[in-house]
Amino acid sequence: MKEFIAKLASDAPTPGGGSAGCVIGAIAVAAAQMVLNLTTGKKKYLQFEQSNGEALQELECLAGEFLYLKEKDEQVFDLVSRAYALPKGQTKTKELQIALQTAMQPPYSGLEIALRSLEIVQSLLTTTNANLISDLAVATAGLEAAVKCCYFNVLINLKFIKDEEFCNFWSDKARVCYDKALAISGAVQEEILQKIT
Repeated sequence: MKEFIAKLASDAPTPGGGSAGCVIGAIAVAAAQMVLNLTTGKKKYLQFEQSNGEALQELECLAGEFLYLKEKDEQVFDLVSRAYALPKGQTKTKELQIALQTAMQPPYSGLEIALRSLEIVQSLLTTTNANLISDLAVATAGLEAAVKCCYFNVLINLKFIKDEEFCNFWSDKARVCYDKALAISGAVQEEILQKIT
């Protein structure tokens, strides 16, 4: 983690904001996993053992996907960097557009993963140890940050893509995902606040 933060802070082209968003998402998911692991086996919550176990398995997969996308984001940005370095001309224009469309995909996938993670965290409010509800708040806040990081990285790539139909399609999809995620995040945080204040 220390190495990643140092590299992120440097003038190296990667990792960038997209990778940072995915790392934030993975950490947030880990906080939710912790809550589930600390709830497992507790007598008061045995009735939720199966559903909690399924949630834990899915969150483990989602955390892995966030980390995969962190690596993918760095790889595809290298494509963009190489395209920008080409001499001016039709080849550069074509390669740059392809690279930007490719670079848009990891943050969009991160947006979807964050949304699904938030849906799971919301379901845990009534099935996990109530004493750990603040950790679910941490998971929620972290996932909200990941949502915003990923969404803004989708938008910045779309800004430089000339295919209007492509941009409209992905912009609309991303916005729907973004709005759903923030609605869930807001609802979860409000419910937690009411329980702890």
